Amino acid sequence: MSLESQENNPVRPPMHERTVWLLFVAGLLMYAMMRLYRIEDFPIYFFTDEAVHMVQFRAMMENGWHSTEIPREFLPAYFVNGGMFNLSLSVYVQGIAGLLFGQTVETVRITSVLFSLTGAVALALMLRKVFRIREWWVVVPILAVLPCWFLHSRTGFETVLMVTAYSWFLYFYSRYRAGEPRWVVGAMLSGAAVFYAYAPGQGIMFMTGLLLLVSDGRYHWQNRKWFLAGAALALVLFVPYLRFRWLHPEMLSGHLAILESYWVKPIPLTEKLVIFLNNYLSCISPRYWFFAETDIAIRHLVPGHAHIPFWLAPFALGGMAVCVYKWRDPAHRMILLVFLATPFSSALVSPMVTRLLAVTVPFALCAALGFGFLMDRFAGRWLVSLRVFVLVGLSLAGAFLVRDALRKPRAKGIDYGLYGYQWGAQAVYRDLIPVYLQTDPAANIIITHITYNSPEVFPAFFGWMNQNRVIFASLADIETGETLPEPKDLVLLSNAEFLRLENNPKITAVTKRAEVKLPDGNPGFYLVQLDLDAGFVAATRKARGHGIRPMSDRALLNGVPVSFALTGAESGRAEDLAKGLEITSEAGKPINLQMFFDVSLRFRSVEVHSRKGAVSRISIWGFKRGQLVNSRVGYWGESPVALIAAGDFYDSVRIELTGGPGLVNTLTKVVLIPEAGKAEQP
Repeated sequence: MSLESQENNPVRPPMHERTVWLLFVAGLLMYAMMRLYRIEDFPIYFFTDEAVHMVQFRAMMENGWHSTEIPREFLPAYFVNGGMFNLSLSVYVQGIAGLLFGQTVETVRITSVLFSLTGAVALALMLRKVFRIREWWVVVPILAVLPCWFLHSRTGFETVLMVTAYSWFLYFYSRYRAGEPRWVVGAMLSGAAVFYAYAPGQGIMFMTGLLLLVSDGRYHWQNRKWFLAGAALALVLFVPYLRFRWLHPEMLSGHLAILESYWVKPIPLTEKLVIFLNNYLSCISPRYWFFAETDIAIRHLVPGHAHIPFWLAPFALGGMAVCVYKWRDPAHRMILLVFLATPFSSALVSPMVTRLLAVTVPFALCAALGFGFLMDRFAGRWLVSLRVFVLVGLSLAGAFLVRDALRKPRAKGIDYGLYGYQWGAQAVYRDLIPVYLQTDPAANIIITHITYNSPEVFPAFFGWMNQNRVIFASLADIETGETLPEPKDLVLLSNAEFLRLENNPKITAVTKRAEVKLPDGNPGFYLVQLDLDAGFVAATRKARGHGIRPMSDRALLNGVPVSFALTGAESGRAEDLAKGLEITSEAGKPINLQMFFDVSLRFRSVEVHSRKGAVSRISIWGFKRGQLVNSRVGYWGESPVALIAAGDFYDSVRIELTGGPGLVNTLTKVVLIPEAGKAEQP
């Protein structure tokens, strides 16, 4: 804290303090009510990225607190989501909440809301303790009405935990820089939380730390005892990441490759720097933040609202002007540096609000500083009335935001599919399919995969995954003969797929068992039973020899009797693997191979070999009685990829090879290495 700040902001009388604290509490209540009200109804989707934290935590717990990927780390630093090691701290936070309060949508989202509420507290305390402005309370309702933060703080996305931790880092660091060096401990702990909470947090903390190191270098040297202690603590907190990089050296390049970042493309460095600069400028562009529907995905927007309301811009500009004017003061300078640091990670890939959500922190601080400046200059004897007016005004803005969020996504013409909201997790995976798993015990259930990212997460989250009865396949897979359901089997189709059944020559009869309506009242999903044309089935079985499961073959692989199920292959059959022949995919399509064993076998490892160059990810999952036992993910250029079973029993193994757009995947060899004589009945 600067001497100037102390002189200009003398200690306020007790009555003032009581009034301000009441306003602060009122702001917190407003913030909480805006987020807890009908928490399951908005966002109207429940995304796989929200569910996966508890799923991964439970898998780790059931695996003896070791990761399911080799080398089976104890309390791993990172977990796989969507083929990438991009989950960390959120798995532990959400997983513990799930154990305590149940694995439900409400638990996931309320946990996120409560953590985000502490971030608002951190910003308010910073304005009170370090900046010492009279209207420090106002940052809470300002943060509450930012549409981008309102939406995402009601989800289980890990970016919320990252932004919350970042708020606490800035609070602790500002206390450290204001002449209280012991607070460096809190800064290091919260900074590590930012780093581990969300992958973009790594880049944000790197740039923030670098800028603050240079900016406050003299102060660090003057307090080098505490600074070095903080640096030592930071190194200790960095050890889990170093262990992870040692065990998974391909992670960083593989992650960027899957995100299709320009940094891993074979283009000149100068071109990469130009792209980075253009991305960075887009990330800080007023058009991106203050104009509606500027993000790439509609699910990251409150309908009819920009990421940040334009009417807050004058207050934020005023606060930024105050920071520029007082740039010599370390606290004000810190806000300017944070504005520069927060877009860094997103610029490495592409502008996206989940990667940029930390920008809301300096924005809210600047808006509060601008508001405080105006109140100090013009409020006078109308101070109390203006405070009440501001709180009521922000509360009304929040009420209108909640109203629009709950009402507008149900309007006609909304995209509820893969490129829109991906709606239906609760209605389909929680309320519909489990019922029919019980009422139709002899039926397999084929679930369309065209409306969700990683839909296999939902069965595990809602607690009914059955690997032997549940198959993810689309109507296109049925039409091409890759999957042939029997008349007793249940098929879940999207409305678009259902409409294609009419006059389909390969389908002779359709029995509708259930229908799921979209929020706008239109049909969304159908659960049906299909009678396939006998000639089509006979021709397909003659050519491919399979039934319910795709391209089913049977052969001895490394001396193990295996029933295969293969999709995505353009040339080659599953049984060709036993002959040493290759399997190639159609351009841009993944290869999915499932292997079913007659009995549960104890394996030492399962090795997957591929042709290097095209395949960007190899995933291997081992199952027993439909439950995931172990998994392994390999990335760009890594072959073979081995699932080290370490004595686990498997009755089925699933393998997936994924390449970039337009590339052909080639599976060259699968090696099963069971432990001799080790088998049990499934």
